[in-house]
Amino acid sequence: MVQLPKSVVLKSKYNHNYLRFVNEACSPVRTFMQYSGKEILSPFTPFEFEQAKCDPSLYHIKCCYNNKYWVSLARDHHFIVAGADRKDEDKSKWTCTLFRPVYDNCHQSFRFCHVHLGLNVVLWRVGPPYGECLRAQWSVPDKDLCDLSVVIDWGSLWSLPKFIAFRGDNGSYLTARSIDNYSYLQFSSNNIDDPTIQMETFITNDGKIRVKSAHFQKF
Repeated sequence: MVQLPKSVVLKSKYNHNYLRFVNEACSPVRTFMQYSGKEILSPFTPFEFEQAKCDPSLYHIKCCYNNKYWVSLARDHHFIVAGADRKDEDKSKWTCTLFRPVYDNCHQSFRFCHVHLGLNVVLWRVGPPYGECLRAQWSVPDKDLCDLSVVIDWGSLWSLPKFIAFRGDNGSYLTARSIDNYSYLQFSSNNIDDPTIQMETFITNDGKIRVKSAHFQKF
């Protein structure tokens, strides 16, 4: 049985973008989910897995932004939206919110099968506005990997203040020093107001953190 983190971000194996809730007011696909996110640390990218009561191998998937569950857009539509106010474990209904995660060991990623439809959800490859949206489409693996997502544990991601300082085991702050015309960082300042201890943080699109000395303006 597959075990999944509670809070996650999903990254497409096809276009390497993050699945996000579409919230733009003017968008014709508002409330849809779309593999178009460029930044991992966004209010629109986290989702939660909730294990089903009827079968521990099945899950409900909730969008953390609007607190609604993945569900078919309508009875005769295969697009998957974050639109259900409550969980539905009746597999015979189109309002069923159950999904079965299937791990692909070769690509170290997951497929998610919509239980009612018996179809895997995929990145839909069409033109605007539905391009890259989430859709239940195929019952067999897609050769282009449009049905695969890397599951990233939201709890493993860090978000830091824009400006920080580091304090060492010796009680001193990491500070910028120039010695023989070379730039160094040294735990040697005892003044919290020293401007040379200021470091600036930058979050990359994939959640990694870069740190730059505000004094030297170098990473």
